[in-house]
Amino acid sequence: MTISYRTVLRADLPTLLAIEAELYPVDAWSLDIFESEFDGIPDTRYYVVAEGKEIVGYAGLFSPLTGEVADIQTMTVVKSEQGKGIGKALLKLLLIEALRREAPDVLLEVREDNASAIGLYQSAGFEEISRRKNYYAPGIHAIIMAAPSHLLSEWVTR
Repeated sequence: MTISYRTVLRADLPTLLAIEAELYPVDAWSLDIFESEFDGIPDTRYYVVAEGKEIVGYAGLFSPLTGEVADIQTMTVVKSEQGKGIGKALLKLLLIEALRREAPDVLLEVREDNASAIGLYQSAGFEEISRRKNYYAPGIHAIIMAAPSHLLSEWVTR
């Protein structure tokens, strides 16, 4: 199978909603949330990754065109494809876009129990700057991480 990356389309929404419901049964993004993110274009940028015609992951970035801090909004890979480098490739796409928009720093939130994602973000230069209790749902806490663009630029080119 061939893996491809492309900009998300509104026609992808039913698939993204199904993936959300499967992976995040307690706090899945709703259609309204996805649509509000898409309505934010050009300040937002979303990508999907497909294996053949099947979407196996997606990621989104909020990054105003004015050189402000960027924020990774979401990054998801279906369970059957995790550990194959898809998350790393999606992260690079988001960071390249943030750098193109001259974001001085990039922020993100990650579930505190998601060790593989935390490891990926740390490898790119992200560090914990804070925590949010019950961010995703009651009992599901977030780690807030940040990285300066100069570190991200180095990582993206590796």
